[in-house]
Amino acid sequence: MKLVPRCRTALSDEEVEMVEEKGHLWHIRYPVKGAPDQSVTRGHHPPETMLGDTAVAVHPEDPGTRRSSARSLILPLMDREIP
Repeated sequence: MKLVPRCRTALSDEEVEMVEEKGHLWHIRYPVKGAPDQSVTRGHHPPETMLGDTAVAVHPEDPGTRRSSARSLILPLMDREIP
C-alpha cells in the first residue's frame, strides 16, 4: 500500500488515502560481526532504505536469530557495524 496525502502535506494520518500498489520486498543478509558463517536476513522495500539502518531488532525467542541476537551486524555495502 502506498500512502498518498490528499493535500500533498504530512499534516495528519486522517488525510491519507490508502492506494494499492504492486511492489517487491527485498531480502538482504546482514553478516554477523566476527562470525562470517552467520547472518540475519531482513526485508526492505525499497532496498535503498537499508542505508539508513542504525540497528536491527530480532525476536529473542526466534530460533533462527537466537545465536546472533546479542551481537553486532555489518551493514552491507557500507561495511558499517550496527547493533
